[in-house]
Amino acid sequence: MVVSASNLQIPVPEFETLKAAWDRPPESDPGEEREKTLGRELDARVGALPRKAQLAYLRAETLSALGRCDYLTAFVAARRCQHRDRRSSESLLLAAIASAGLHQRSQAIGLIDTVAKNTGLRGRAGLWGAAWPLVLLGEWFAAEATLQALQREPGADPTVAALLAICQARRNKIQSAIAQARVAFSAGPRQRDRLQLLVDLLITGGFLAEAERLLRDAGAMVEDDTKLGLARVRLFLLRHDFTGADAHLDPLRQRGIRGHEWLDLGGMNEAARRDREAETAYRAALAAGFYPAAELGLARLAMHRGDKTAARQHALTALDSTRPLGEQATPAVAFLGAALGVLLRLENVVSHATAWTVTMSGNAELGPFASRVLLVYAQTEKQAGDFVRTVVEANNPGKAPLNSILLRMQRAPDDRQPVGAIREGIQSL
Repeated sequence: MVVSASNLQIPVPEFETLKAAWDRPPESDPGEEREKTLGRELDARVGALPRKAQLAYLRAETLSALGRCDYLTAFVAARRCQHRDRRSSESLLLAAIASAGLHQRSQAIGLIDTVAKNTGLRGRAGLWGAAWPLVLLGEWFAAEATLQALQREPGADPTVAALLAICQARRNKIQSAIAQARVAFSAGPRQRDRLQLLVDLLITGGFLAEAERLLRDAGAMVEDDTKLGLARVRLFLLRHDFTGADAHLDPLRQRGIRGHEWLDLGGMNEAARRDREAETAYRAALAAGFYPAAELGLARLAMHRGDKTAARQHALTALDSTRPLGEQATPAVAFLGAALGVLLRLENVVSHATAWTVTMSGNAELGPFASRVLLVYAQTEKQAGDFVRTVVEANNPGKAPLNSILLRMQRAPDDRQPVGAIREGIQSL
């Protein structure tokens, strides 16, 4: 399907196409040479055409690439549209979608803001052209509002309903998300990704009987799909039918479970208080690649059994940004707050301490800690600095010890000072 406004028609890909592109791990470097090659090829094709024909050809190339979620090709073509038609809101929206697909957040948001300021996001093309990049960027509040406005336009599309369900789920509006997922599923009940979306939301919302019925009706589709198979395992775990969960896990294990799927399985078992099975799953994930979330899972399990030394080591390892990530792994920087929370719970409770603010310089050597301010409770200034050095050096192990010149420490204002017994360590970013 396409949505249009004036002469612009923006494709609305099938949800399955969008999801497949979404699930592909982001390239650390999409390839400057590849981008240049695509640009040279496009320039060669349009070189002899009149200016208006060049713009029409490049816009068609952009739309075609977006229709198959080839964001790099769309980005290269969209930039050339911008150069030839700088005032066009249509060109800006196409460039915003492509930029978001390549994880260029600031550029995509800036383009959307420019269109909203100059012409407003009107009509189906304007709304969809803004909603698509907002979803890709994880701007759930703005994306939800835009998708809801889009649904009020004539000709609703099931892809819009599916994306709206995802936005609402990310905002913990589970009942509304389930309603939208049902709409999307009814338009394509044999589509795996729509079934997966609905089943996951039903299980999260506690509609276990409906989820079980859908999985049963799907028949062979569940047997052939690891994600749906894991959803069925999760269903049994929530019912505390551990024998049934293990029985349904066996064929999945024989067929092969990937690293990120072991990670999901670890979380399911941890939630079911099956620490031994959760640890097995987390370690299987780490055997397949580096997953900071698995290290944090192992840290929590170590805390459950009272092994503070192991818990601390796992939490610090989760901060390591130098190791190559496993398939579909989330980078360590995303777990910065969670890792600091684990480390804080491992520290001693003392009756007296001082609050210190530690201002980090903007030096790139500090990685995700650069230009941040940390609040640290410690009995001495040196101890506060040691807390900070430990986590910064864990983020980039193997480097020289952190130079104190990169830290500016001072006693926090009186209203930030702790009263009574407190736990030492980094309190917040």
